[in-house]
Amino acid sequence: YIFYPKKGLGENFSRLIFKSIINEVIVIHNHNYAHRDLKTENIMLDDSFNVKICDYGFAIKNSNSIQSYCGTNGYLAPELLMKLPFNGQANDILALGVILFVIVTGTMPFRTASPQDPYYACILRGEYEKFWSGCKCKLSENLMKLIDGMICFNAQERVSIAEIISSEWMKEGEYSEENYKVLKKELSKRKKKIIRKK
Repeated sequence: YIFYPKKGLGENFSRLIFKSIINEVIVIHNHNYAHRDLKTENIMLDDSFNVKICDYGFAIKNSNSIQSYCGTNGYLAPELLMKLPFNGQANDILALGVILFVIVTGTMPFRTASPQDPYYACILRGEYEKFWSGCKCKLSENLMKLIDGMICFNAQERVSIAEIISSEWMKEGEYSEENYKVLKKELSKRKKKIIRKK
């Protein structure tokens, strides 16, 4: 739904989908697990366009000292890339930030969360304005602030699930039945394009 049309869903539609994704991740985290391979390819939509997270092959009981390094480059937290002990749920948060960026814009924010990546290097140095001007995305201030907190280099400074839910961006827009109908209509259009491509 993102790759074939080669465009993001924009902020309003993305907020509705992302809320559903967050609700699924809350269930995983509340059972004290980390998914460890959250990415757009592992987020499915059923025939009614309900979100389903799949591929739990890397899921693990969460702790602050996980040392088995796996996942998909571009969605991995820097502590994994540097082979440091890490918190699996903090890694999930960074991956969610990347997913949110992709759903909204249709593009990746960076290739890898490491100092060698020119875009992520801006995050590492706290040069968020330079990062946003470099990716040339016109996003709202509230969304940029939320993503900044999710992809933060320092795991302990990354926002929590509770902070994502209570963020100004997540509070915007109405989660009405009418909004979901409009979203489903857009997704139905994209589904037809996907079928034609295949």
